[in-house]
Amino acid sequence: MNPKSMSEWAALSARLLILFSPLGIDWYLPALPSLVTAFGVQANLSMAAYLIPLGVGQLLFGPLGDRYGKRRVSLLGVLIFILASLLLFTVQTLEGLIAYRVMQGIGASACSVCAMALIRDYFEGDQAAREYSFLGGMLNVVPFLAPVMGALVLLYLDWRASFMALALMASVVLLALWRWMPRDRARLHDAPLGLFDPLKNTAFVFYSFCSAWALAIILTYVTLAPGLFIHTFGWSALAFSLFFAANAGIISLGFFMVSKLLKRYTAPVILRVSMLLMLVGGVLMLLLEPMGGVVSFVIPMVAMSFLFGGVMAPANSLAMNEFAAGTGRASAILGCLQMSLSALVSGFLSQQAISAPMAIGLVCVCAMLGLLGVYGFLQRRNKLSGVGV
Repeated sequence: MNPKSMSEWAALSARLLILFSPLGIDWYLPALPSLVTAFGVQANLSMAAYLIPLGVGQLLFGPLGDRYGKRRVSLLGVLIFILASLLLFTVQTLEGLIAYRVMQGIGASACSVCAMALIRDYFEGDQAAREYSFLGGMLNVVPFLAPVMGALVLLYLDWRASFMALALMASVVLLALWRWMPRDRARLHDAPLGLFDPLKNTAFVFYSFCSAWALAIILTYVTLAPGLFIHTFGWSALAFSLFFAANAGIISLGFFMVSKLLKRYTAPVILRVSMLLMLVGGVLMLLLEPMGGVVSFVIPMVAMSFLFGGVMAPANSLAMNEFAAGTGRASAILGCLQMSLSALVSGFLSQQAISAPMAIGLVCVCAMLGLLGVYGFLQRRNKLSGVGV
């Protein structure tokens, strides 16, 4: 492969790898009620059994990617995902369901961490930010399509077929990666970082928190929206599913729009403007909350969803841009921080006796105000890098 084609295949490989984490969630959702019927209400734990190793597993596979190469670790992750899906196809007990979902999450974590690191290995600066925007767009296409496709499978087959379909799709991706995924550009073993050394880099920590808090806002919406729309607004499950899919499409559109804007503006500029506009959206949601009703929630939520990519993609790029070696370790810390913070915030707010618009508006306003304040402080102390800040 010539250098240009290598970078192109690396970008394509990363886009395929990033699909595994949401596929294990959104494709699986329509089958969850059937699993509860088959194994009891504790089958709901199978979602957490997937999400926890999806975040924590990155701390294992990030350093392994630096040590043995992202190609090897990616292929291993896909193989684990396939094996787990096949085992889920044959599972007979609740314990097996939980164990194999953990295994599936472990495989997806290897794919996710290598996708992020692979982009940094082959791209830098605003080009890397554009590629991270494409990754975000691909990541959010899955919630738009997967639940519908998963539901179509269940119209003709049982829940086991959902896992077989995942195994078949993953097998196709495995063959494509085996054929076209380039070997690591960085020299193996050229990674002086310890696992948690990226946390010593001020810019990396700040940009990581930018992306983590943006994800926390969206995950809080995902957690609280079903109760708001179905129980408070009285929507049917189908109507809510259609809105949820449409909003996922808006998030993807925002990411793809960022990839276009990065041809004219730098990543720090887009990040700063997007945080300011998300702050406005959060304030608007708080101001409209006393009115109640669908429109007063949907308008600011759609705006924040569209702006999500303007925070997430540049922040991920600027965080990863701090490292030329040890990208697997940096990606592992970044991914684990995003998953952990967003899960803690959304889980905490879901237990509070406040409305969904109030919870989402508060986390958005507090997060964006805090981040913008820290941004200004770090800029004055010359602790942030980037052109056009």
